[in-house]
Amino acid sequence: MKFGIDLGGSHVAIGLVDENSEIIEKRTYYMNDRGEQPLENYILSSIVTGINEILMSTKNTLEKIETIGIATPGNPKDGKIGNVVNLGIKQFCIEESIKQAFGKSIEHVKINLANDGKCAGLSEKFCGSLKEYDDCIFLCIGTGIGGAVFLGGNFLKPKRNAGFEFGHMIIGKDGNQKCKCGNTGCFEAYCSKLKFKSQMQEILGIHEYIGAKDLIRKVNENLENPAVEKLLDEYVNNLAIGIANIINIFEPEAISIGGSMSHYDSLILNRLREKLNNGEYLFQNQNAMYQYYVKFTYNGQYYQPTVYNVNRQDSNWDNTSKGLDILKERDTFNASFREIGSAPKNTVTTNNPSEMHTRDELEKAGTIDKFGNIKGEVSSNGERKSKDEYVNQSMMDAYTCNGTSTKDLYPGFQVFVTEDFLNAKSNTAQILKFVAAQKIETLYKNPDVMHHINLGLVLREQLDLALRKDVYKATLEINGKTQVYKYNKRENLETDAAGNSYWEIKTRISDGYYSYDYSRELYREDYDYKVNNYQIVDNTTTLENLGLSEDSELKVYVTYKFTMRNRSENIAAAVTEVVDYYDADYTYVQDRSYLGDNDGNKIGNVYLKDASRYGVETQTTIAGYKNLYITGDQSYSNAANDTVTSNMFPLSDPDSNKDVYFYVTFMVNKDAARNILLDEDAASGTAKGVGKENIAEINGYKSYYGQKAKAPNTGNSQTQQEYKTGDIAGIADCNSTPGNLNPTDVPKDGAIKYENFENDTDKAPNIRIILNRDNLRTVEGTVFEDTRNVDEQNARVGDGLKDNETGINGVRVQLVELRQGKDGKTYEYIWKEVLSGNTDSTTPIINNSGLVPNYTIDTANADGKYKFTSFAPGNYIVRFIYGSGESTVLGTTYTNYNNGNEEENPVTNLYASQEGYKKKTEGSGYSASSANIGLNKNSYNGQDYKSTSYQVGVNNGSGAYTNNTTGSYQYNFSAADQGQYSDAKDIMNKNDNVVNIAPNADYLVNCNNARKNVEAYSNGDMTNHLAEILASYESIPEYNGTQYTAEEMKNLLNEFMNNTYMVAESGKIDVNFEYNRNGEEPGVTNTSGTGHDNIGGNNYEMAGHYVLENLDLGLVQRPKAQLKVTKQITNVKLTLANNSTLFDASARATNVLWVDHKAHGQDTDNVYSTDKNYNNSLMLNPVVRQNSTNKGKVQLTMDEELMHGSTLQITYAITVANVGEVDYNEEQFYYTGKVADTSTVVKTDPKVLVDYVGTQVHDYNSNDDNTATRNNLQFNKAQNPDWNTISSADLLNNGLLNTRLTGNVNKYTDGHIITTTAASKGLIPVIADQRNVKDKIANAFKSDPLHALETVNSTQSVSGVQLILTQMITQDSSSDDRIYNNMTELVTTQNTVGRKMSYSVVGNQDPTMEPREIDADDSQEVVILPPFGNTHLFYVLGGAIALILIAGITITLVVLKKRK
Repeated sequence: MKFGIDLGGSHVAIGLVDENSEIIEKRTYYMNDRGEQPLENYILSSIVTGINEILMSTKNTLEKIETIGIATPGNPKDGKIGNVVNLGIKQFCIEESIKQAFGKSIEHVKINLANDGKCAGLSEKFCGSLKEYDDCIFLCIGTGIGGAVFLGGNFLKPKRNAGFEFGHMIIGKDGNQKCKCGNTGCFEAYCSKLKFKSQMQEILGIHEYIGAKDLIRKVNENLENPAVEKLLDEYVNNLAIGIANIINIFEPEAISIGGSMSHYDSLILNRLREKLNNGEYLFQNQNAMYQYYVKFTYNGQYYQPTVYNVNRQDSNWDNTSKGLDILKERDTFNASFREIGSAPKNTVTTNNPSEMHTRDELEKAGTIDKFGNIKGEVSSNGERKSKDEYVNQSMMDAYTCNGTSTKDLYPGFQVFVTEDFLNAKSNTAQILKFVAAQKIETLYKNPDVMHHINLGLVLREQLDLALRKDVYKATLEINGKTQVYKYNKRENLETDAAGNSYWEIKTRISDGYYSYDYSRELYREDYDYKVNNYQIVDNTTTLENLGLSEDSELKVYVTYKFTMRNRSENIAAAVTEVVDYYDADYTYVQDRSYLGDNDGNKIGNVYLKDASRYGVETQTTIAGYKNLYITGDQSYSNAANDTVTSNMFPLSDPDSNKDVYFYVTFMVNKDAARNILLDEDAASGTAKGVGKENIAEINGYKSYYGQKAKAPNTGNSQTQQEYKTGDIAGIADCNSTPGNLNPTDVPKDGAIKYENFENDTDKAPNIRIILNRDNLRTVEGTVFEDTRNVDEQNARVGDGLKDNETGINGVRVQLVELRQGKDGKTYEYIWKEVLSGNTDSTTPIINNSGLVPNYTIDTANADGKYKFTSFAPGNYIVRFIYGSGESTVLGTTYTNYNNGNEEENPVTNLYASQEGYKKKTEGSGYSASSANIGLNKNSYNGQDYKSTSYQVGVNNGSGAYTNNTTGSYQYNFSAADQGQYSDAKDIMNKNDNVVNIAPNADYLVNCNNARKNVEAYSNGDMTNHLAEILASYESIPEYNGTQYTAEEMKNLLNEFMNNTYMVAESGKIDVNFEYNRNGEEPGVTNTSGTGHDNIGGNNYEMAGHYVLENLDLGLVQRPKAQLKVTKQITNVKLTLANNSTLFDASARATNVLWVDHKAHGQDTDNVYSTDKNYNNSLMLNPVVRQNSTNKGKVQLTMDEELMHGSTLQITYAITVANVGEVDYNEEQFYYTGKVADTSTVVKTDPKVLVDYVGTQVHDYNSNDDNTATRNNLQFNKAQNPDWNTISSADLLNNGLLNTRLTGNVNKYTDGHIITTTAASKGLIPVIADQRNVKDKIANAFKSDPLHALETVNSTQSVSGVQLILTQMITQDSSSDDRIYNNMTELVTTQNTVGRKMSYSVVGNQDPTMEPREIDADDSQEVVILPPFGNTHLFYVLGGAIALILIAGITITLVVLKKRK
């Protein structure tokens, strides 16, 4: 490391620099702070302090320092500085002083001293502004003025001094400025910074210290002050004199001004240039006898003559311009440059085309001076030949003329002058002198001259075309889906923080413009998707019929946005061609390329070609790229000397449309396996190259004068205006050459030399096509049971929300793609099926390359969960099939029909004992390989369950309940994200135009098993066999003590599942490349530099993360259907043999003990109130009357001798009540839980009742004594017109009774089995009929039993029928024959929507047994006893009395004991 010290007139600056000459840290100490301290002491103390502070701050020591370099004014020698005038130092041994201050620690350090001007000059020459010049001068203006001279690239060392002491060059002829050196008139005395600053501060009244920045601001605020302007003019004038002297002596190519005065360049630099460049010329020895015109040759590309004025009356005659182009020659000149094409023959319209070069390029090469004139000699070796040729073609002649070929001649007046000619001819000072002296002489004597024949040139309007390029979008297409990812991140880059334009290459390089790079991540499944992934079994359809071909596979398009800006002020231009160097991995796509607006909308055409319009010799080849030549669709020929050029881009006039946009699209190529060419290794992810590259350059253009272009002589009466709007301008771009891109500057996958670009060239950000290795397109959700917790018009429905409810395992969940066949049918391709809650490892759907691992669902909370991953975009539904297999049908529990208790499901246990079946153990989820039944507590079958309210709370309109066939409605992404809704619903109606296809035959199922089909299976007459089928998932039929076998149960259950399973589906899911939650701009994603912004962003903030979460299906229990049969005696009448009536009773009376009948269930008195039958609108579990003693009794007492010949008549009232739950037969209610029409309430019809006349039944725990009927009651049709007899054979053959009861039913003789349909009517649940039934029926039976059925049948929820049976008592009648009983069972029902009875099976009642279900009932027993007969009865009564007495005594003793 080294220390550098700058010893200046106003400061001491110390800096520590590294090996690369980069400053690590620095300190500055100002002379104004030294106070009374001697200058030498202050300098030394500043150096010591600075070095120590820097070493401490940077944690370094002097041991690491190699050299200390000191730049000082004057001529330092032998470690000493002396005769430093501006510091007032005569001699200072600075080296020795430093060594003494640091002692031994600095002995190894070399200390060098040098003149500060020399140091600064060397720095500028080799590292700064003078490095491009061989002959140059550095002028250092600060406290003093010094410098350095370089000739031939070498430092010119003065003989006596270290540097050139320019400051002591005499410039003041009057010598009124005294210098510190003692002389007067020194350059330094006039132009040092101290002189300038002190004088300016005095004028502005500033007496304290002020920095350069603040002083410049003050000066600019006071430019209208004459004293300020005068000082600036005087200072610049003196500075120009000094610099002119230096130029005259050394003839340098360039002078660089440094030192602290350079801070004031904004005040002096332009003024200085004006002083130095006066443009004078002189012709001598002209013959006064002739007239002359002047021809001026200048660079017509850069300049044009200013306003022409030969009005000699003009008081400003001396300063006006007398020359013009001949306008026709100017038109011809402009026309020769009307079209600038591709290098190397850019000037395509000239006779000898030459390569165009920018003005800056020509000046830097030394080909031209600052006015565009050829400088130096034309080389013979061709090194600058093309530049010279171009400059020569750019030269233009102007003349002393008014724009015509007639020249203005000078002198132009008589040789002799008289006063008569004075005002007419001239008012020059010389003529006035002659005339005033009244002399008549020749006008011009020695020397003969013509004065003020000026040509004023003004810069022509500049043409500045710039091109910028960006990746506008990447378009992915697959399987009929399109996703657009927008990039275009350079769009809003106009200026950087400092206000520099990004349309200039220097700004692009300096401010990170080229730091943008993009990527487009492809889902691995999309990369792998091939048409041969579709495998179809059991169907003859073809891929072609499904609209599938290789064209369905992934295609990646990259669209580039080209913006061409006309940065000119007044020149219009039309680009003729753009060359695009595109990546070899691309193929350009004509029909996706177009002329557009800034927002990407098409407004015209562009044409893409492999060859340039300017010829093959202009085409540049760059390794790794292909060439594309782009033209527009417009033509222009509206100007004189123009020719028609077709296929141009639109005219860009900065007054109206300065920007032209066009878009070119490329398709990313594929390999032999039809895989997209990635910019990484597919297997490992290792990068390959930098990505897809693309570079563009303007390759040709034409220029015209724009709408605001104004010729210098517009409105000048002395001449014509040079041009008008629309004329050919023929102006070459001021800073860019078309088609000159150097291949070495743009190596493929290499370091780009952006610094060599021009404004008309740009490289788009690289875009890497890679795989998304983190995420997979996923659909997942839960099948759950929705609790019925919402009341709706007496019904109880689910809320449709998944709120910590039970997950349902074993539901078949399928991901199904919908494809429209060419035959007009809809094909459903089942990609995969999983079972909800299954925790087994699952394979992804598309995984040709083996890039996607298997997956599992979360085993910690797996119940009801499902998941699909790795599928391509398309139109999908998620299908849920429930009730089709034992996994969902066989639950672990059921409600016992007899006692209402929850018990283990006997059917599940039966299956568990069979080979191939295994019940699930405790815990969340299950493994399908180890459990397939008992996966859930409940049975989730299509009879008992349905889809719950669909996306409740979401305004889906009628779509929530009317579009209920496959693919008939759209899945609402936005709505689905608003809450934990159930997002799928049962299919209501069959669609015969839908065909299921799959790669696996096990996936196929009749998915048209819609709700209407399931209802149709069971909404007719339901008799025993159908009822047993519908109960087969929870009830094992048992007859005569024998249950159905496992095989028989399987047959029943299979038929049940085949006919009642349900299919629920989500709406059609428009699976695009990304999950567009907003539903806005389908298929468009705005991306950041890495391509990772989201659409919507509710759950995931990145595109490339398609997880459609919570696509759930809620299943809710359907309202239960249940009919309850009650049979009670309403009248007993005994008629004696003499036709007198012994008693006719409907309640307790003389000789009649009447114990009321008790009905089944918790509403044993049949008051039919809500609280007795329901809880929160849900049916209470029924309780069957457990034994015969609970059903009531009617006991008749009479003398035995009166019995003989008497006739007993018993009148029964048989009622059937709908004690089920409220349901509505309308799709709105089905899908939303909201009732539109209450008249649609579902009804259940007790269609057929069977009665066993004269039944004598026993409890199930008693033995059959083969006395099921004594035929002790008789049916009389005349008394019972609503009843008909039926034989036992017909009863069995018609399916009204299970055939396994044949033996018991045959015990009834002919005429003792009767049926009726009189109670048949559609009944609504009693909860919906409270106004008619609550207490009213019970009261009717109490007050007027014989007419109570009138009340019954007036209701909507209960129906009834009367039965009258008689018996004549004879002396043959034994005591057993005097016990009369009767039982009725419901054997046929019908439900509007095909619901089974939830707690009973029709036609399964053993006619010899007490009822086991609530759809059968037997009435009270009627017992006839003699007053003193039946002694066993008295024993029983006596025993009962004894027990009561004992109990009373016991209770008394206990109470007394406790009281002690």
